[in-house]
Amino acid sequence: MKIPKTVYSLLFAFFAAVANAQSSGVAVYKIYLNLPPEALEADKKFLLLRNAVDAAKDVRFELKYRNDIANFNEIPNPGIDQVTLNTIRSLAGADKLIAIDAHKKRVLIEVKENKLLFDKNEFVIEEALAYNWSISDEFKQIGNYKCYKATTTQEVNMGDRTVTEKVTAYFCPEIPVPYGPSLYGGLPGLIIELQEKNAAFVLEEIRFQEVAETEFIIPKGKSVLSRNQYLEVVKKRFETLKELSKQ
Repeated sequence: MKIPKTVYSLLFAFFAAVANAQSSGVAVYKIYLNLPPEALEADKKFLLLRNAVDAAKDVRFELKYRNDIANFNEIPNPGIDQVTLNTIRSLAGADKLIAIDAHKKRVLIEVKENKLLFDKNEFVIEEALAYNWSISDEFKQIGNYKCYKATTTQEVNMGDRTVTEKVTAYFCPEIPVPYGPSLYGGLPGLIIELQEKNAAFVLEEIRFQEVAETEFIIPKGKSVLSRNQYLEVVKKRFETLKELSKQ
């Protein structure tokens, strides 16, 4: 993690504040979808993407956290049809229950049941909680919070190739917990805003309150796979289904 000298005092204040800060709470995030014009143009017949962009304003995600663990999940909204909701989840990269274990520095992702491909609780994806954040002394005010900029990259599997995409986060040392939306964390403060290629999460509300250990859900599966291993399983099972359909 690259840290300029001007930020060292910020980090010192962060660690000093941890002892006295509220160490558990619930953060609610809004989501904004930002799709390129060519994608929307290609979708003009089916309107899946356009409907998703319009409906995203009514979707919220919830981050429950304590010092050593956090859950990130969608808040149910029965007013949005399932196809549109699935599209939003997919574009946001937040279509699974996510548990972040800060103590063991790992992320566990629930693989939800797909009757064509795999059984319920057959797999769970495990990834290392390791983002090579570069923190700058650039900051901006987001609501009541002074937030500092950090950037990293993520590898995105496109099926036939892997691409590297930039991720930008604005975190707030005044809320000294190492969590944020989706899979992201590891910064010296809560992520207030997260910008990916097609989506952005922005904090809408935070409630500092005790969150009982029983409220946290740890995804479980018969087999623990890395993301690449999971994608390989999905690919092979799709190929099997394709062959069976020809019979």
